[in-house]
Amino acid sequence: MDCIFCNVRDTAKESFIYQDDEVFVVPDRFPSAKGHVLVITKKHVKDMLESDDATIGSAFSIAKKVAIMQREKLGADSMRISTNIGKGAGQIIFHFHIHVLPIYSKEPDGFSRHKEITASEAKRLVELLKF
Repeated sequence: MDCIFCNVRDTAKESFIYQDDEVFVVPDRFPSAKGHVLVITKKHVKDMLESDDATIGSAFSIAKKVAIMQREKLGADSMRISTNIGKGAGQIIFHFHIHVLPIYSKEPDGFSRHKEITASEAKRLVELLKF
């Protein structure tokens, strides 16, 4: 299996904001907003519909904790927590993950658009949000 998230799980632990037995959290490589992170299941399943209920609960519980940290550490006003299921919904990587996007009211549409995150930006985000 050639899965980018499985590869990150196995080789890029220094980029983890958080990890436990079920999930790990990393900065999104192509963030839609400053501080955009992903909660990714350690077990490879295509999407939320293929995951077991305990893992789904754990993943969303961690997403909540991350959102609280984004509000406290990054000054986000609002949050968007979502998962895409299927190509038609915008899923690009077919491994269950949750997007946690901080929203900033000072941005015209609530987002600050970013290109690929730099290594220094990712490192700073990990340092700010690590728990």
